Amino acid sequence: MERAPPEIWCLIAEFLPTGDLRSLRLTCKYQAWHLFHILARHFCVLGTLRCFKEFRSFLDTVPRQYTRRITIYNGRWPSYSRYEWERSSLMLSDRYLRTHQSSQGEMEAAYRRYRQFLSEKSQPVDAEVVREVLTKLPRLSSVKVSCLRPWTRKPQNPHLFALRNDIWVSPTFDGTMDGIM
Repeated sequence: MERAPPEIWCLIAEFLPTGDLRSLRLTCKYQAWHLFHILARHFCVLGTLRCFKEFRSFLDTVPRQYTRRITIYNGRWPSYSRYEWERSSLMLSDRYLRTHQSSQGEMEAAYRRYRQFLSEKSQPVDAEVVREVLTKLPRLSSVKVSCLRPWTRKPQNPHLFALRNDIWVSPTFDGTMDGIM
């Protein structure tokens, strides 16, 4: 099956969920390039300035002619004092348990990263950065702005996963799009 024509792989891949498609690319090196074209049709980015800049750099390294859709995810992170941050219901459950087992230095570093992220998040995403990202995609047909879903604790976006592990807090899920730009 590994040496099947790329057309057959692409036809099968059209019906696979994104997670399965990513896994298939890793297991089948022969067809990885053809399967990337299917993956590249829809990109997702977290609505922060840091993520947009990383996405802009990423677009310089991959073929962009296949991308047709972008989803921008937005969420609100609460602004907590150190005391509130340690006791927040939005703190990741594994991190919440670790606050009682973590060293003061580790907790202080996580809180410092959290405060730094909040100061970055308070700055709106530069319209010039967004425009530059969108103009790099010649076949882009839709841009969707979406809130992070309240019922999903599994991150759909690797940037969100990394961010949550870095600052130890999940965003609030109030369903609004205010402040994305």
